[in-house]
Amino acid sequence: MVKYKKLVKIVTGETKDEEYTYNIYPETERRKLNPFLLALILLLGAYIVAAVVFNFINAQFLNPVEQVSTPELEFKFFVSKKEAYRGEPIKMTLVIVNKSPKQVALYFESEKMYEFIVKRIYHLGLFNLYIDVWRSSFGKIYKKTPKKLVIQPNQVIRFSEEWDQRLPNGKLAPPGDYIFLVKLYFLKGKSITLHTGSPKG
Repeated sequence: MVKYKKLVKIVTGETKDEEYTYNIYPETERRKLNPFLLALILLLGAYIVAAVVFNFINAQFLNPVEQVSTPELEFKFFVSKKEAYRGEPIKMTLVIVNKSPKQVALYFESEKMYEFIVKRIYHLGLFNLYIDVWRSSFGKIYKKTPKKLVIQPNQVIRFSEEWDQRLPNGKLAPPGDYIFLVKLYFLKGKSITLHTGSPKG
C-alpha cells in the first residue's frame, strides 16, 4: 500500500492538500493463482496420471484369460461361480492337458508349483485398483528346491482350491467385485497367469 498527496485545485481558486490511498501490487502478484485452485489443478493432474499408469499396468485384467495353449499342453482355469452369496465357498480349478502323443515335463522353481489368488476390485472412477485379499499359499511353507512334473500323453491333471470368502484375519470379505487368478511358477522366473477378468459394468 502506498500513500501520496495530490494537489487539488478548488473552484474558488484556492488550493488544498487531500490525501489519497491506493493499493498498488507488483505485476507478478496480480497474476498469482489462488492457492486452493492451484492445489485442485495439481490433484486433478496427479489423478489423471495415476489413472493412465494403473490402466496400463492392469490392462491384462480387462478381458478374461481362462485358457492358454502350447503345442503340447493346454492350461484351463475354472471358477465354480461367477456370482456368489456372501460366505458361500468358491472353488477354483486349474486343468492341465497333455494333448501330444509324448510325455511332457514341466519344471517349477519350488514346491509351490501354482497359486490361486483372489483380488478385490476398487472402482476409482477412471481406473480400477486391484488388492490381494486371499492366496492359496497363505499360511503354508514350501521347500525352495525345484520340482519336476511329468505329464503322460493325453493325461489330464487337476489342481483345486476352495476359498471360503474369508480374509487372512478371519473376517468375511465384504460384498463387491473380485477377480480370480491362478499362477504357475516355472524355472528362471517364467510364469503363466490365467484369470476371470474384471466384471463388466
